[in-house]
Amino acid sequence: MKEHYKILLVDDEEEVRKSIIKKINWEEEGFLVVGDAENGVEALEKIENLNPDLVFTDIRMPYMDGLELIKEINIRYPLIKSIIFSGFDDFDYAKEAIKMGVIEYVLKPVSAVELTEILRKIHKTLDDELDKKRDIEKLKSSYLASIPILREQFLNGLIHGNIGKSEIDYALAEYDINLKDVDKYIVATVHIDDTDSAVLDKELIPISVKVNLIENLENKLQAEVFSMYSESSIAVIVGLPDKMSKNYIMSVLSEAIKDVIRVIGVNLTIGLGISVDDITKLHQSYTLAKEALGYRGIVGTGEVIYIKDMQPVEALRLRFEDIEPRNI
Repeated sequence: MKEHYKILLVDDEEEVRKSIIKKINWEEEGFLVVGDAENGVEALEKIENLNPDLVFTDIRMPYMDGLELIKEINIRYPLIKSIIFSGFDDFDYAKEAIKMGVIEYVLKPVSAVELTEILRKIHKTLDDELDKKRDIEKLKSSYLASIPILREQFLNGLIHGNIGKSEIDYALAEYDINLKDVDKYIVATVHIDDTDSAVLDKELIPISVKVNLIENLENKLQAEVFSMYSESSIAVIVGLPDKMSKNYIMSVLSEAIKDVIRVIGVNLTIGLGISVDDITKLHQSYTLAKEALGYRGIVGTGEVIYIKDMQPVEALRLRFEDIEPRNI
């Protein structure tokens, strides 16, 4: 289907305007004459309402001539293309018009055949520009659509220690990561203890848990919640202000667990690593958060397990293992 471009005709002689309109089957050539004006001042008023793609204008007109009109159009409406049709074969006028970005300089009188050829050339130029812009828009749309995936890839790489400092700084800004202006960082890993729910289909449980956690942590913690591709689980990176306590974080996460049980009908266990003062050391916190989850068999499920709280348990287990062989 042919693209139709809107045209405004500007000439101080009404008969000239009518003659040009009648000469061409505009719609067949892919154009619509949406209005006409007798001078530049009136043209500017009509441009505001009619929003044309092209302005065909004479040069010599009262109040505001064609070159002044084009100058104003370039300032106010830079996307509109301008075409001059004039009875003056004046090189200086033509040179000035080209300098101002006029796409055609047509001499009057012009026959229907000549004008049709000019219009077809203009139409092709406009089509080419539009196709190019649409390609750019398509690329932009594709990029914007891929940002959630790129964010998750970045966050996965971040907690595995696979990303350099300069790339981190770029991604924090580019992907609008909610970890700016904090003093420390801590990682939590989320284990979904139940594989079935009375409320949701099995395959919807992970994404539902993730969305629920995002909603629960919003406005309480400066955090990023994301899916872990390699372990098929969920991780949370929390940015900590200087005064935030470990107990507050555990309290927020505990309330989130309760809400997931209430809304989705599945139980969660969350392992909490140590805090680190450098974002490039997040992998250390992540490793210990996973280790904390390993204590589910001792502590039980449905809890927030802080790795530092498990150190006395580990010491006791090691002493027991050391004593046990002697008793055999």
